[in-house]
Amino acid sequence: MKKKNYYIIYEIENRDFVQRMLISLDLAKSGNRVFLVSKYFFYKNLNYFPVGMVLEKGITNDEEKNYSKILDRGYLLSVIDEEGARYYDNEPEFLNIRISKKTSKKISHFFCWGMRQKKKINHIIKRNIIVSGTPKYDLYNLKKIFKDKLDIIKKIGPYILISSNFTYATWNDKDFKKKISSLKNYQNKHSYYWDNYKKKYKFKKSVLKFFIKDLIKVSKKLKKMNFILRPHPNDNQTFWNKKFNNISNIKVNSDFSIEPWIINCDALINNNCTTTLDALINKKKVINYNKIKRKGESFFFNKYTHNARSYNDLIKSLKKDYKMNNNNYKKLISYLKSYINYDSNTNSYKKISENLNNCKFNKKEFSSINKKILSAKFLMDKTFNLMRKKSVNKKIINRSPIYYYKIKKNIEKIYPKYSSINFKSVNNQLYTFES
Repeated sequence: MKKKNYYIIYEIENRDFVQRMLISLDLAKSGNRVFLVSKYFFYKNLNYFPVGMVLEKGITNDEEKNYSKILDRGYLLSVIDEEGARYYDNEPEFLNIRISKKTSKKISHFFCWGMRQKKKINHIIKRNIIVSGTPKYDLYNLKKIFKDKLDIIKKIGPYILISSNFTYATWNDKDFKKKISSLKNYQNKHSYYWDNYKKKYKFKKSVLKFFIKDLIKVSKKLKKMNFILRPHPNDNQTFWNKKFNNISNIKVNSDFSIEPWIINCDALINNNCTTTLDALINKKKVINYNKIKRKGESFFFNKYTHNARSYNDLIKSLKKDYKMNNNNYKKLISYLKSYINYDSNTNSYKKISENLNNCKFNKKEFSSINKKILSAKFLMDKTFNLMRKKSVNKKIINRSPIYYYKIKKNIEKIYPKYSSINFKSVNNQLYTFES
């Protein structure tokens, strides 16, 4: 059957998938065919998909070839940047890297996390900017989605969550140099940014040494307190396992997405990480470990955190009683409004879905032959990847479809209207939604 085809792209499975399921379900409810597909798999197998509209997770300069490829074939392109909170950092050249001026002229929508992001970019993008908020935070309005995961986590008992955003700093120098080398042409165009990025890498390496040292000291001092360290998907996962292998009350755990871990934790420790926003929305104590500060560095979300600059500060912050009353919570949400447009009574995914659905473009078939080809292509990739050296990061988990079928069942309990949506796995990186 001919339908409008939408492609909801995810890059990091743990971060992107569930929030983008909400957009997919709502678009399918309006009679569309929706593909929730990994970025890698979509662009590699573009020939087997019918033309439609793509919702990307960014329009960065290094991906211009991919964007040109789909636009030249007649696809429409919209975007909600998954790095929305970083638009407020003082990172030199950040906007020039994050927004391709060439591509920005051709997009159908740019969905902003908040009004401040819109003001930051409206000298580059002149039209079709919509302040929607991000479905990332909708998930905290719909906590029952994670009921099964929360039940598992509760068996662990009380814990302090540690979230890493050290990414390349956890890589060895050889892997980092290889990564930078692969971006050589990109660096030539944006040398100032990449010079700064290399300096940041060295800086984060320095912070990381102190971070690990003080965490180990804290774990020995507070032996009855349990800590769960959550690696960033772009971290070297084995790095953390080696560092805390012999520490009984620090466990490294990458299971599930971050949301159930945030919901159930007693407090959060990080180093200027955007998971601060997740925790603050959930009225959690956030301890920002900030032993060394870079010149000119500032993060809007740290206004409401406990800043720890030493081991002693960490101990004091962990021992200090904390409860956010309703009045202070209202002030917090009011402060965050212009940054992330969060509202516990309104979900961003609806606004995004409605705007995407209002776009007019041709309906197309999705043949059963192409579906079989895409299934076979994934199996070929999987076999090939088994023979390759494993990547240091874990952007794509390739979870069993059963995991996401359970998530969908939980969404249906909150919104029965989505029970009529046929949700199928073509393979572990491609799912379809149809009513």
